[in-house]
Amino acid sequence: MNKEYVYLIAEELYLNANKHVLCNRNWLFAIYKALLVENEGDTEPIFWTKYNQWKIDHNCRAAKTKAKKNNTQIVTFNISIENENDAILQVVFKKNSAIIPAIKCHYKIGSFPNEMWEIKNPNNESILLSAFEKDQLFKSSIEWDANDEVETTIEVIEPTCEPSILYVPNERKKRMNDDQVRDMKFTALNVLLDQIRETYHHIEDENQKSYLQVVVGAAIFYLPCLNSHFNGFISINALKGYLKKERRVKDHIYPRKLAAKELLTKKFTLEELKERYHDHLAQFMYITSSENSILVNYYEEYENHDQAMEAFQIEKFPTVDAEKFSSHNELDKFLLYLNDKNVHNKSKEEIMELLTAFRTHLNI
Repeated sequence: MNKEYVYLIAEELYLNANKHVLCNRNWLFAIYKALLVENEGDTEPIFWTKYNQWKIDHNCRAAKTKAKKNNTQIVTFNISIENENDAILQVVFKKNSAIIPAIKCHYKIGSFPNEMWEIKNPNNESILLSAFEKDQLFKSSIEWDANDEVETTIEVIEPTCEPSILYVPNERKKRMNDDQVRDMKFTALNVLLDQIRETYHHIEDENQKSYLQVVVGAAIFYLPCLNSHFNGFISINALKGYLKKERRVKDHIYPRKLAAKELLTKKFTLEELKERYHDHLAQFMYITSSENSILVNYYEEYENHDQAMEAFQIEKFPTVDAEKFSSHNELDKFLLYLNDKNVHNKSKEEIMELLTAFRTHLNI
């Protein structure tokens, strides 16, 4: 099957799933991969590339670009649910002004490779957290609410399988902006917290409490991570390493489990939850992969993130809080400025002088 068709089918299934609390962008290329496995016999392993991305994510975005270039769109989309683990899709495409005959596509829960949650990238992250998330992805992606259907009449191809759901792709749903999707996730998390907080307080077994913290921490992990959450700092090692084409990783000042503990301890309104998340819980700085491993669960021994960094001799840059980077954009411009400055043997004080010179140059 044409890869651009596979992408558009994956996108439609992903849009079905976007109301689920766990939904995140990884679901799009996970679905894309499952469709390729089932319909094309795709056997390419899941792996992390030297360009700091999942290969299947790169392939998915390439198919999207091709679909846009060819002005390929879905005209009708039919979901025939065989059972809880299997669905058959019949899709009619339009390429420029030409209608493509209906294409049948199989979609099965068993087509998602285990590698999606077993293979980790250098930041110890997988495409999906577990088989449980895969199950939630599949189930939510084939659900459809008849109230979402737009009032449009077009000629459709009669489905060959029963029972089925036939609908015109919902343009209003496709236009759902990022803020609306984020709000739904915050609302869902707040409902979850309100439902389990009292139970959490009454649990005496620390292992059970720890498990609930992990579960809520996973939900926090899937809240939006924005450039605005960058706290203005990078470690000296990450700065120098990045200039040598090495990876820098995001280190959250509040580890997910610690953030979960806070949210389970105190009741928040929806607006308070959003504010606490954006202003504190989502804040991150850049460090190296090895530094990130060292700082895991730092709060078990140290009062705060800065104290832990000092104990592990991780140098933070800029060295003065008042001089921190004003934005992600400023950091990237400074790194570009350093490209020809040979900073690898320079001290943090010398690099601070370069930061002053950089800012002076910008003001001029």
